[in-house]
Amino acid sequence: RKYFCHPTTNEKVTVFLDPCHSLKLLRNYLGEHKSIIDDNNDIIQWEYFSQLHDIQVKEGLHLDPTMNTGLRVQHIQYNKQKMKVKLAVQVFSASVGDALDICKSDLQFPACAESAATIRFIRINDLFDTLNSMSMKQMGFKKPLHKHALREGYTYLSQLRNTKDNQLLMYSKSKAVLGFMICIKSLTILYDDI
Repeated sequence: RKYFCHPTTNEKVTVFLDPCHSLKLLRNYLGEHKSIIDDNNDIIQWEYFSQLHDIQVKEGLHLDPTMNTGLRVQHIQYNKQKMKVKLAVQVFSASVGDALDICKSDLQFPACAESAATIRFIRINDLFDTLNSMSMKQMGFKKPLHKHALREGYTYLSQLRNTKDNQLLMYSKSKAVLGFMICIKSLTILYDDI
C-alpha cells in the first residue's frame, strides 16, 4: 500500500519517497554497474556519458550552444560528490539526451552508434520533472499531474533488469526503481482522490 489511514481523522495519508534521492540512486547504480537492460533487451550503458564528454572536449562541441550539455568531468567521476542532486539531474537532462542523439544520428560518431537505449533511458528525467514539480501552473512534463508520463514511466521502470536478468525493482542494491514506482503510484492515488 502507498498510503495509510490517519489515526485520528481516518483520512488517507499518501506516502512519497524523495524523487531526488531516487534519481541519485539510479545514476549511482548505472555508474557502478555500467549497464542496465531495458524492456526491449537493449543495453543502457554508462560508457556513453563518458564518450559524450570526450567527444565534446575533443571536437570542441562544448563550445557549440546546440551541443553544450554542461557535462563535465565531475558528472562522470561523481564518486566524491554522490550526494549532489544537481549532478545526477544534469546527467539525465534533455540536453545530454539530445546531444547523444545528435552524435549518434546526425554526426554518426561510431562511439555512439548503439546508444539508442541509453538515450531513451535519459528521458527518465521527464518522469523526475513530473514527480518533482512545485506548481500546478507548470507546463509539459513539469506539470505535476501528467498521467501519461506516469503510466509510461511506471511500465518502463518495472521492466528494467540488471545484467544477471534480475528486475531492478526486486534488486536490493537499487532502491531507485522502487522509489520512483512508489512515487508514481502515490501521485496517482492522490490525483484520483482530489
